Amino acid sequence: MIKRFALVVLCGLLLVVAAACGAKEEPAPVIVEATFAKGLSDQMQPVEPTDEFTPEETVYLSIKLQGNPSKGVVSVRYTYKDQELTTVSLDLAQVRKEQGTLFVIGGNTLLGYTLTHEEPFPPGDEYAAEVSVNGTPVATYSYKVVGPPVAEAVPAEVVEATFAKGLGPNMEPVDPTSAFPPEGPIHLSVKLRGVPNEGLISARFVYGAQEITTTSLDLAEWYEQKGADLPPGSNMYVGFTLRPDRPFPGSDDYRAEVSLDGSLVGSYAFSIVAPEATPTTAAAAPSAEAIAAEDYTEYVDVTDDSGVLIVAIPVEWDEVDGGPWVVEDKVVGVGLAASADLYAFDNTWSEPGLFLTASRVIAEEMDDAAILAQFDLSEECDSRRHFDDYDDGLYTGQYDIWEGCGLGGARYYVIVAAPEGREYVIVLRIQAVSDADTRAVDKIIESFGVIGELPED
Repeated sequence: MIKRFALVVLCGLLLVVAAACGAKEEPAPVIVEATFAKGLSDQMQPVEPTDEFTPEETVYLSIKLQGNPSKGVVSVRYTYKDQELTTVSLDLAQVRKEQGTLFVIGGNTLLGYTLTHEEPFPPGDEYAAEVSVNGTPVATYSYKVVGPPVAEAVPAEVVEATFAKGLGPNMEPVDPTSAFPPEGPIHLSVKLRGVPNEGLISARFVYGAQEITTTSLDLAEWYEQKGADLPPGSNMYVGFTLRPDRPFPGSDDYRAEVSLDGSLVGSYAFSIVAPEATPTTAAAAPSAEAIAAEDYTEYVDVTDDSGVLIVAIPVEWDEVDGGPWVVEDKVVGVGLAASADLYAFDNTWSEPGLFLTASRVIAEEMDDAAILAQFDLSEECDSRRHFDDYDDGLYTGQYDIWEGCGLGGARYYVIVAAPEGREYVIVLRIQAVSDADTRAVDKIIESFGVIGELPED
């Protein structure tokens, strides 16, 4: 079965480069010649004539008509293996009417056609352009697409999946095991039948009922990297590695769910084995002095790039981004993010930090409850506590506290508040990972605010 190509545009252009005396009974246009080329000039003349194109190249066709016909329809039907790709027709009278005065240079009329495509054409010599005049086929012109042969599609099939302490150069398992230390890493080697070159394979790592992470690989890309050079009769392996952000709790309730193109093909169990506690390593309950020593002891005021927002943060949160608040590629207000590691804060539950944002647009379009609904973390967190009585003396609103977020059980605060006239709305989000982070929340809430003029939109 031939794949239907996605054609971006097939356009025909007409330019007259000759003039001839009109006749009362004008005959149908006569094709003098048709020339494939790498391009077309402004006069529709072929540039770098050729009948060979690479899979990615645009196919240009220049058709020369005898004299200067004023009417007639010239059509080009492009085919591959006798199946139509697309057809375009040019009505000379209509083009003349729309284009107005024609360029008259002398001789013949040239038509220009351009065939582009979104996906590369497969190599082959069975391409053709069938030219018709007034619905009657008059000539067929062949061209080729040259390049490396396209491999036949080979679907994926999972043979087995093996946990291991390491992965070899071809992603085969090294030192298989299903028990890992809390710090990891956890390696999973998936053996595929043969050397597939299409499909999407995914590994979803789960602890209990909670997803840790999901990783997916495009097998077409993986084939190019690992499979293309494998000898005939080989099996291809795909490797997945899970590296904990923080030590995993000891348990047998871990698994990796392997899927192909969205369909589950197998669930594979593994365990985290925590080191046994001994009298010499058992820790006593921390003293009040020890707890105090863990707290953040120094804070610094930071502002966004526009100087509109302000908040006090622990000095340890030394990565600050004061860029605008962007929603769906549109700037809706001002923003400020702070953490010791912004990437980890934004992408994991293991790094504390905050987002502080403010907007006039959001205040006009949404109420507090609707804004809070945008931060529904029910799939990531165990529970939610909601409060509709936020009041710090400057701003009033509502807030949520999400508990048990991620594998480490982080706490996530979402505060939506506005001044009395609701000229704007502030959204403050804080991720707390440790007790020290939780105790820092009060200091952050006491200090945030708007100190400048927000943009109108």
